[in-house]
Amino acid sequence: VVMAILALGIAATSSAFTVVSGVLLRPLPYADSERLALVWTELDRSTDPTEMTVSPADFVDWKASTTSFEMLAAHNLWHPVLSGGGDARTIMAGLVTPELFDVLGVQPLLGRTFRLEESGTSSNVTVLSYGLWRSRYGSDPAIVGKFVTLNGLPHEVVGVLPAEYRHPDPHRPLLETQLFKPFDTSEWPHDLSRYLRVVGKLAPGVSIERAEAEMDAIALGLESVRPELNHDTGTVVYSMRDQFYASSRPALLLVLVGAGLLYVIVLANVANLVLTRSLARKREFAVRASLGAGRMRIAHQMLIENGLLALGGSALGLGAVLVSMDLLTGLQGRYLPRIGDIQLDLRVALFTVVLTILTTVLLGMLPLGEFFRTPLRAVLSEEAPGAGGSRRSRGIRAFLVVGEVALAAALVVGAGLLGRSFQNLAAVGPGFDAPAVLTAEITAPRDRYQSSVEYLPVFEQLATEFSALPGVDVVGFASQLPMLDGDWSRDFELVDQPRDRAMWPTAEIRFVSR
Repeated sequence: VVMAILALGIAATSSAFTVVSGVLLRPLPYADSERLALVWTELDRSTDPTEMTVSPADFVDWKASTTSFEMLAAHNLWHPVLSGGGDARTIMAGLVTPELFDVLGVQPLLGRTFRLEESGTSSNVTVLSYGLWRSRYGSDPAIVGKFVTLNGLPHEVVGVLPAEYRHPDPHRPLLETQLFKPFDTSEWPHDLSRYLRVVGKLAPGVSIERAEAEMDAIALGLESVRPELNHDTGTVVYSMRDQFYASSRPALLLVLVGAGLLYVIVLANVANLVLTRSLARKREFAVRASLGAGRMRIAHQMLIENGLLALGGSALGLGAVLVSMDLLTGLQGRYLPRIGDIQLDLRVALFTVVLTILTTVLLGMLPLGEFFRTPLRAVLSEEAPGAGGSRRSRGIRAFLVVGEVALAAALVVGAGLLGRSFQNLAAVGPGFDAPAVLTAEITAPRDRYQSSVEYLPVFEQLATEFSALPGVDVVGFASQLPMLDGDWSRDFELVDQPRDRAMWPTAEIRFVSR
């Protein structure tokens, strides 16, 4: 019974620590990850500061001017249609500058990454993720040099990334990027649209604060070069780890604290059982002592007995963690950024060993204190209290019971509040009959459809054909589904208001069918 109870506490605590270790304690899966930072444009910094992606024109000037960063690279999302080698489907891909993989210190599993000269208009090369290479192309070792079709155009595969690669996109941290292509940077010095995510590798010895101060100075200088783009703007620089885990850190620490409280409850419960059992053995210990067994010999016996219990509970607990690893790793990509790696490693094993030692000491020493306080003559002559023990031992057991009930009540109340909050969130209506709505993502490749004049007739034809399907009531199109982040926003002016950019509100824009 003791081993089963210990297994429950150790399994819960070790599982929580496994997640915290993989997400918060392990270094990011990049070379020199402590020197990696993300750089954002800060709009309206004197009135209402807002973080924003970076324009290519600014990025080009940043690269030419910075000394705080050893290298700067940029990337963005791309949703091409992948065909050939299987069913055609839209995938999550990345457009990157060739320096990105050098900034991250990533070495390809096969082939190479991009060259600087491949960021041109006619460069149709691609690098595959390990997951896509394995699932779509059967881990073909000869994939380098072959062609895949993206948006109807052939692209040569020049490399495959290693399995441990995680794409550093804080805006989509739960999604896996499956394929990469270099940006066409030919028009970047004149491109004022803001859509780049910028990653930088700090120069040796440069702090985040120093880098941000230098980037602010560069942004101030660009205000006179491009006032229409850089008026009242600055920069924000974050450590990559802080950027990715700022939102998940409090929740993970809360889970770890909850698991720790559960472990304390388990310890209190088991300590009560062990203390009660030891009271029934006081006469046995007294006989051993009277026959010459020293206190250390008896202490060794107690530590060994309870150590075996703790060891058995730890083994069962670790076994439960191992069995639940699929569930734990499933948290990545669904609730936690994929940039972390949840695994049963040496750190988790050492954590469990420490728990085992702590459990052994606490369970072994608690009954010894009570035994050593009672005179041997009183125990042997049955003058000592019976199975109920002394007033002190009864007080200790009562304290343990009260403590575990109090902690259990706190956990139950906390879990109830979280459950109620989740229930309330789930009950919020989206404003439409969601169960009756089916969605599908359809991409119009830009290489084939250059403007809305070309692709809107295709969508209208699809709407007509979909409407004719049995059970379909109405069909509509939108550039983005409700309740999801949009990819396009614009400032707008208010009628009869002064033309002051600091007062312009920003609206997220969705294009919809009638």
